[in-house]
Amino acid sequence: ENDIISEISFISEAFIIGNKRQYLIALLILKSQSNGDLPLEIQQKFAVQTVREVKHLKSLHKLIHDGIRKVNRRALSRSHLIRKWAIIEINDRKNYPEHSTSNLSKRQTIENLNGDIIESLYQDPKF
Repeated sequence: ENDIISEISFISEAFIIGNKRQYLIALLILKSQSNGDLPLEIQQKFAVQTVREVKHLKSLHKLIHDGIRKVNRRALSRSHLIRKWAIIEINDRKNYPEHSTSNLSKRQTIENLNGDIIESLYQDPKF
């Protein structure tokens, strides 16, 4: 997770999912301001303001794909490779443990709020 954040500058958080699954996936949260807008750097680079606008851009997908490939090159084994990823939005900040003392509780919240996205990434076995 830290490797993804350090490799892809516009990712604020990454959650690797895959315990007892066929392969690993990553849920990615883009950096954003408290009002939900993207930082000025990202707005200028992609000519958009919100996560919803930017998350479907092919140029962004390529940058993320390239970053994930670099992270995967450092993986210890094939079982540690991230096969798929998705950008997720934090729409309701009240339900999101921003400053949780436990990464486990933050991870559980993210998994619960994004269960449909997680399952969709495991539906198509191609990677």
